[in-house]
Amino acid sequence: DKDDDDEPAHLYMYELYAMTAQPVSKISPPRRLTPSDEEFYPTVSLQALTSILKNPSLIVYHQIAMTAIMFIFNSLGLRCVPFLKGIVPHILHTARTCGQTTLREALLQQIAKLSGIVRDNLSTYVPEIFDVVEEVWDSKHLS
Repeated sequence: DKDDDDEPAHLYMYELYAMTAQPVSKISPPRRLTPSDEEFYPTVSLQALTSILKNPSLIVYHQIAMTAIMFIFNSLGLRCVPFLKGIVPHILHTARTCGQTTLREALLQQIAKLSGIVRDNLSTYVPEIFDVVEEVWDSKHLS
């Protein structure tokens, strides 16, 4: 439809977000984010970027997606902490499974930068971070 081309981008993003299944809360009815909510745009953006990280066929975009994620996290500061559980496992999985040494190193450097942003809020992931580092450590680095 030609009229859809004139639709503001935030409404299009909201429609995409609204079509994504939302978890059902047993405590209270789920509250849907709307474009007027402060966390709406970071949530939608991080979901899209995470879907890129999850897709191995998009590996050429993983470093760009990670750069965008870090830009968002830098902008949010400690307000990015609620998003960690949805992002960090995927970063670590990608670092563990990707075959590109430069991408792996870049992802681990981003994790190091992330630790500077979220400080001790990353502590639950420290064992897994060290597991990944140990798995990918090249013995040439030791000489």
